[in-house]
Amino acid sequence: MGLQWFPFIVITSILLLPGIMPASAQTDTMRLSLQEAIDYALQHNRTMQNARLDYLITKKRTIEIIAEGLPQLEGKITYKNQFELPTSLIPGTFIPGSNEEFIELKFGTRHNLNVDFTAYQSLIEGRYFIGLKANKTLLGISREQTEIAESNLKNQVSKAYYAVLVAEENARIIEKNIATVTRLLNETRELYKNGFQDELAVDRLELSLSNLVSRKKEISLQTEVSRDALKYQLGLPSETTLQLTESLEALLAAGTLPDVQSFDYTQRNEYQLLNHQKIVRGYEAASYAAGYAPALSAFVGYGFNAQRTRFDLFNPDKPWFRSGYFGLEIRWQIFDSFKKGAIYQQKKLDQQKINNQIDDFKQQAGLEVKNAFSAYQNALEEFSNQKKNLALAEKIYTKTQVMYQEGIGSSMELAQAESTLTETQANYLRSIYDLLVKRSDLMKALGYE
Repeated sequence: MGLQWFPFIVITSILLLPGIMPASAQTDTMRLSLQEAIDYALQHNRTMQNARLDYLITKKRTIEIIAEGLPQLEGKITYKNQFELPTSLIPGTFIPGSNEEFIELKFGTRHNLNVDFTAYQSLIEGRYFIGLKANKTLLGISREQTEIAESNLKNQVSKAYYAVLVAEENARIIEKNIATVTRLLNETRELYKNGFQDELAVDRLELSLSNLVSRKKEISLQTEVSRDALKYQLGLPSETTLQLTESLEALLAAGTLPDVQSFDYTQRNEYQLLNHQKIVRGYEAASYAAGYAPALSAFVGYGFNAQRTRFDLFNPDKPWFRSGYFGLEIRWQIFDSFKKGAIYQQKKLDQQKINNQIDDFKQQAGLEVKNAFSAYQNALEEFSNQKKNLALAEKIYTKTQVMYQEGIGSSMELAQAESTLTETQANYLRSIYDLLVKRSDLMKALGYE
């Protein structure tokens, strides 16, 4: 009886969420439509913010890859104190009159300062050029991941928004029912005092009113929980006062479903992501294969050197000695015990795995759309049935109420009609929520959310 399923769904969804971080107090009132709530969440939801940060990190990574092949300038300053000068041996024959085979001599100065600048430029580097080709694909992967996060967030915000509207509508219905039963109870008490009704009629209405008051407390709690769940998805502090400007009827009437038969799985972000990952694995394999090819780079250097017997390195009257050089360097891996070949094979096998994942996604996406459409159709039929049931329950309750007031109906019949109406109202609201949720899931499966 009642919306017992609803608190369970909402509270369970809260428990599955990551821990909510404490936020500073905020008492502003926010009025949001569904689209405004989605737009706000896309900017302030922390998971979404991290997804965008990941995209920015990838962009910086692509700049890093480009910079690896651009000119590099290195500066180096070295001070060396040779407190013990190195000894060199020269043949004794170099010194006239010497009978020694070798003569020990010390060369150099104690204080030495070297300032060197060296520039490098890669001229031919196979792995670098492959990395440049992969850059665009890396950005594509990050972009698809961000769009998948956006799609998931839109779906979550929509469901949380629907939950709040249903809880608020249920609260309004309960208030209306309480007012109606209270009025009937007061009238019945007067009739009882005047001998026109028995005490049992009063007791039944008091019991109905007590049950409705208990339901009101339950619904008040679930409304608060629903609002907190929505605030979390939006990235709002729980202290914020939130007012929703949409109505369930307006949301039901808004929007049209695209043609399910025209569904194209290649338009799904998940497919694009898998395809980009496959391309990147190919670039990675080619990069390791290119590691066996020679790499050519150019370099040029220029430096200054000071040599002193005392620590007066910056004395302007003493000379600095200059040196410069340039050249070319060819590097290639002659043998690495088949390391690069093993990594190359790993990347090719990764590509085969992704091919399998793509094939699996084709089937999975089709089943997802089929199941989502079937669930939507069932929810639509259930909504239609519950709408008819509600109209019938309201008609029965109204007639029973009139009959009771005219003295030709019993209090038991009135209590049963009230209980049936309350249950039907709950079922109707549940059918609205299910229909909106199933429509949102179908739009997501089709790639439109």
